[in-house]
Amino acid sequence: MSLATVPPPTQEEQDILDGLFTFIERRVMPLQESLADYFADSRRYFDETGNEAHAVVEARRRVRLESAEAGYYNLFTPEEFGGAGLSKRLYMRVTEEVSRRYGPGMHREHLATEAVPNVFMGPGPIWTRASAELRDEIVPRLLRGEIRGAFGLSEPDAGTDNFNMKTTARREGDEWVINGTKQWTSWAAESDYLLVFAVTDPERAKTRSGGVTCFYVPTDSPGYRLVSNIHLFGDPGGRDGIEAFDEVRVPDAWRIGPEGEGMKMAFLTLNTSRLWLAVRLLGEAFWAFDRSVEYANTRRTFGKTIGEHQSIQNMLADMAVDLYSTHTMAFDCAARFDAGQDIRVEGAIVKYAAANACGRVFDNAMQLHGGMGFSNETYLFDGWKHARMARVTEGSDQMMQRTIARRTLVGGLPNWCR
Repeated sequence: MSLATVPPPTQEEQDILDGLFTFIERRVMPLQESLADYFADSRRYFDETGNEAHAVVEARRRVRLESAEAGYYNLFTPEEFGGAGLSKRLYMRVTEEVSRRYGPGMHREHLATEAVPNVFMGPGPIWTRASAELRDEIVPRLLRGEIRGAFGLSEPDAGTDNFNMKTTARREGDEWVINGTKQWTSWAAESDYLLVFAVTDPERAKTRSGGVTCFYVPTDSPGYRLVSNIHLFGDPGGRDGIEAFDEVRVPDAWRIGPEGEGMKMAFLTLNTSRLWLAVRLLGEAFWAFDRSVEYANTRRTFGKTIGEHQSIQNMLADMAVDLYSTHTMAFDCAARFDAGQDIRVEGAIVKYAAANACGRVFDNAMQLHGGMGFSNETYLFDGWKHARMARVTEGSDQMMQRTIARRTLVGGLPNWCR
């Protein structure tokens, strides 16, 4: 029997963490504070079109450029692209620590999240399957933080069921012509390109054996249109877009990966993104837990701190159990990923567990804070909102359960569960 452990960072890793957070404190947080009015009020954060305000978009770009110049932006970029190629485990640790230090933010992500890109926006592993032309012309700009992207997979009728997508791409000579609609594409409005998944072989797609291909599509392409952003939880804007493609032409050199193998390309991103989302939620939940402990030790009722009441102690205990168990499984999964194991099932377990556990943590934190838990001042609602959304994004709870159950029905529990 082996015990899952979360080893502390090595000295080299700790030096990297220290340098990164020094950069964030000195270069990023002053910029964040200069835009405090935007982040505190969704009516300023989003402009009249529902997109991020221009000042926020430019601030994010500035952080990317400065982080790349300082050497932090590409810590986890594959070495073959010129990045440091550091481990998934360290990537998860950095993501968790950023969220734990700075919290969920008001309405949208803190600028600190731009210092190390997630796999959707930056030069992630999917780019290892790009053509020589894209790797020569686009990847260097990604590495410098000059451009960012979005992941165009979901559609109105194909969120969970990706093979039901209606977007198509037909080949005409050395070009592909894309038609269709995408939906729930995060960061589409601020992106310079989309990675678009389209059906290129309808017969294979019907059998769910392939037939979907991935393409690089600049957002200034003729025929591409951002239809609108989706507004959530009463916000006057949103980061998730709806996009239309009307005879959008792209050269075959902009195809990413083999023709018909787009879903395999998607999982080069999704395996990492599910872990990234899980530990980001964990960091935010640790942030809420830290504030709950502080509040429990200072808020007084009936002549004693509320932390002396057993009902409050029970909530803190439940929060600690959720955090410890989910943190441990997340980093065990990251270690398996680094070791080259197929973590599709483990990733589903971690993503499902983290979204639900962190939702419970924030629910308890809000309850523990009483009326203050619902105020804008504590930001706890923003964390709860993020955790609740995470039960649908990156694969819904039900799809994660389906993935886990299918593996169990076919092969029983994996070796590490025996």
